[in-house]
Amino acid sequence: MLEDLKEDDFYKLEWALIKGHDINIQIGQLVRSVIDGDFKTVFSSPEIREILGENEGHVKLPEILKTNIAIYFKDIFSKIPSTLEGELMILLLGISSIHAFIQIHFTGPKPMFDSYILFPKRWETILNKSDFEKNALKCLEIDNVYPYHLIQSPTFLLVSKLAFSNIFKYSKTYLWWRARIDFIHQRILDEHVAVLHDCIFKNMETIAKECEKQEYYIRACYALEIGLYLNYYGRNSISFDFIKNAAKETGLKWILTGFLGRRTKFQTFDISQLVLIAKGENNIEKTLETIHKIPKILDLNDDTLLETISFKPKEVISSESIENDNIPESLKNTDPNNPSLLSPLDACILLALTLFIKNTNPNDGLTMEEMAPYTERVLKHPINWTVYSMALLIRCRLEAGKGRTMERSVLQLQVLVDQLLDDIDSINDFTNNLQNNTSFLRKPLSCGESASVKERLTYGWQLLLLPRWTLEEELANRYLSIGMIKSALEIFERLEIWEKIALCWTALNKENKAIEVLTSQLALEPKNPKLWTLLGDIQRNPSHWIKAWNVSGNRYAKAQRSLGKFYYSEKKFKKSAEAFRLSLDINPLNYAAWFTYGCCHLELNNWEMASEAFTRCVSLDPSDGESWNNLALSFLKYNPPKKYDAWNALRQALSNSYESWRIWENYLTISLDIGEWNEVVRSINRCIDLRAHKIGENIIDTKILDILVKEIIKNEYTGKERGFLRHAIDLITVKIPPLITSNPLLWKFVAKINIWRNKPLDALEAYIKSYHIWISKSDINTNKDVWTGTVESAVELIDTYKNFGLIKDHTDNLIISDWKFKAKSILRTLKGKGQMFWTESKELVIINEYLKEFQNI
Repeated sequence: MLEDLKEDDFYKLEWALIKGHDINIQIGQLVRSVIDGDFKTVFSSPEIREILGENEGHVKLPEILKTNIAIYFKDIFSKIPSTLEGELMILLLGISSIHAFIQIHFTGPKPMFDSYILFPKRWETILNKSDFEKNALKCLEIDNVYPYHLIQSPTFLLVSKLAFSNIFKYSKTYLWWRARIDFIHQRILDEHVAVLHDCIFKNMETIAKECEKQEYYIRACYALEIGLYLNYYGRNSISFDFIKNAAKETGLKWILTGFLGRRTKFQTFDISQLVLIAKGENNIEKTLETIHKIPKILDLNDDTLLETISFKPKEVISSESIENDNIPESLKNTDPNNPSLLSPLDACILLALTLFIKNTNPNDGLTMEEMAPYTERVLKHPINWTVYSMALLIRCRLEAGKGRTMERSVLQLQVLVDQLLDDIDSINDFTNNLQNNTSFLRKPLSCGESASVKERLTYGWQLLLLPRWTLEEELANRYLSIGMIKSALEIFERLEIWEKIALCWTALNKENKAIEVLTSQLALEPKNPKLWTLLGDIQRNPSHWIKAWNVSGNRYAKAQRSLGKFYYSEKKFKKSAEAFRLSLDINPLNYAAWFTYGCCHLELNNWEMASEAFTRCVSLDPSDGESWNNLALSFLKYNPPKKYDAWNALRQALSNSYESWRIWENYLTISLDIGEWNEVVRSINRCIDLRAHKIGENIIDTKILDILVKEIIKNEYTGKERGFLRHAIDLITVKIPPLITSNPLLWKFVAKINIWRNKPLDALEAYIKSYHIWISKSDINTNKDVWTGTVESAVELIDTYKNFGLIKDHTDNLIISDWKFKAKSILRTLKGKGQMFWTESKELVIINEYLKEFQNI
């Protein structure tokens, strides 16, 4: 039937393959097999066997297969004609290969084949599996960033990459598959790689317009997948926009709110509990046969906490018992005890939102509490094996830090690890020892408990799934966190994660054993730069990092990063900067390296290089306020200073570090410098909010306030002030006075503003308070500055009395009837102090001159 393939049918097929759903056109068994997850049928089909060289008749292995397996497969794909049929075969082979790889390492269940299936059967007896898999792993290295070395059947990943490496004539989805495969490639590497990062986003951007033409489901998947990629690379704010777009496409509505309910078994009254109300537009139905195939869920079994929050029954919930002011109308009648069924894609979106919350908030209890309702909403209904497993994994992480849920967290994580290892390792040995992984929990009783390949893979692209070794590593880390060091060590040794093995031995006070493990492994792999770097990290020996750099052919970035950190700690900033520069030439995606590199140049007064480094930091993580702050600092050090660039950088810093008083103070200073008066007032207000409760009036910089007051009184007062003037008046006359305790200058500024506002009584009151602070100072008799300040304050007060003393109110009476008596009383008090302690001061002369005016009072 492939000979009759029409172009329209081809496009329907490739979009159906993107979705992983059934299609309504008759096109043959191969496409159905790919969608159903029956990859063995695909690899064994006559069409694919012919592509793989089954019929060529060569008995001997090609020499190129022994040296570079990538070239061998490139040659195979280059021979496939650029026809609809040819491109469909490449799609089917490439998709089957990457899905087989994901099935082996990310989702299970056990595949009934390995990567031998990609070669002609006649070579089965002469192929050296170990050699060609090492060859494939070598081909997956990028810039000396290594894939996990115990990966099984890496040839599947390599073949999928090569299948989509050429330009397709007809296919509109091959770039999407290329991005997906590159992301899986990134997930198995030690660290982020710039080449893959750039390719992923370039390819996804290229197909954006084509995706916009498709149905809502395709558009939602596209937005969600980009959101996950951005989240993985730390670009959280942009990631959130794409996740919201995905929700918009599916019609998902959600809100985090409060419902009355009970969390413990012994509560006798309801209190507001955090809950996620979510509802999708696309209603789905699940049969009981499908629903029962879910991962094993462990009960909490706590003597106090309920398994889940018990909300007040819907029929007794009044409008007052729910915080419903901002709840969309479509969500107001939702029963939190029995919410509607979500589609798996909507559930994936909610889980993606938990990642965003985690990455953009402090790692504390409040963040965990905010994330929990999202996972609980997904766990309400077992809609898909993989989605449900991911929700359980996130719940494990959330419960890890609480005493009453910690036990379930560890045990549930063990269950998730076991379900993956049991499904996969029953036929495939991950390592010789991995098959015998230690667990005290039961294995699945039968295949009926496990979901099909199709169900596991369908939403795999819309989740940040963990590879099996990372999941086991997370379990081992959990053991470490609760003190089960030897149990963790057992897992790390099985996985051969050398840095964690060394960490465990160090935690057991056996650092020599850690060194012994690494040196013995180096005896087997003397040219392994990763091992040399780890040894250097333990011994803090720069020669080991230099050795790692040399054996890698000057390509192992982590060695130079470790060297740079060492030199930075030794305050050898020039050497540190050189080391970080070398590492960044190879891997420019490492945020921490750019940040420390920028700090080196700040120490070296190399402002241009510092600004370059922090510019790269904020491009990698626009939400990092500290990088924006340092970027502003470097701009200010230019000659001449780039004040407006610095000001804009600090604005960005504040959008992400709104609670940082240090950044607000820097922003205040620059705003004052460039005359952004609105922002000056805003900054002072914010500094007061953040710090006044700790340091009181000291939060106010009197020099800055003096400049601000002068700027205000330049204007003519009308009584209808708006904007900057209105906010400035409120700041000085309303917000600052309650803070004043011992700084008389602050009352002086209040008085000046009240004079400008034609409020003489308020001005007099402020001057009086200023004078009282001066005269009450304990060192007025010994401190010349205090004496001078007191007299100046008195003179200002008396001048104000003189200016306003003759003003009458609406009843034709003086507003200050006894001002002369008050003025004379102040002067006589000061004269007494002056004659006793400051007989030679000029201030005493001033006092006597003023007294002459009031001698007859």
